[in-house]
Amino acid sequence: MISFLYFSVATFTTVGYGDIAPIDNTSRLVVIMQIGFSFITVYYALAMLGLFRKILGNEPEEEIEAEIEVDIETEVKDEVKDKVKDELKSSGGH
Repeated sequence: MISFLYFSVATFTTVGYGDIAPIDNTSRLVVIMQIGFSFITVYYALAMLGLFRKILGNEPEEEIEAEIEVDIETEVKDEVKDKVKDELKSSGGH
């Protein structure tokens, strides 16, 4: 059991020392499934952490949406300013 855990951690962390390796196709299939399951588990755990952070966050949803809206408006204004400046430069400033 210790060897299995050691192999799993070494494989999942992509260290892969090579001192333990699956020998037959059945073992290789188990390793493939275990790696896939590990990635799915970590992805799910990170998604849940993000969800909990959002649920337990201090800011109400309306404030978060308002901040996003302000950021979008600011970016649009900056783009318009840049286009106007470019147009003025290309027309000779008239």
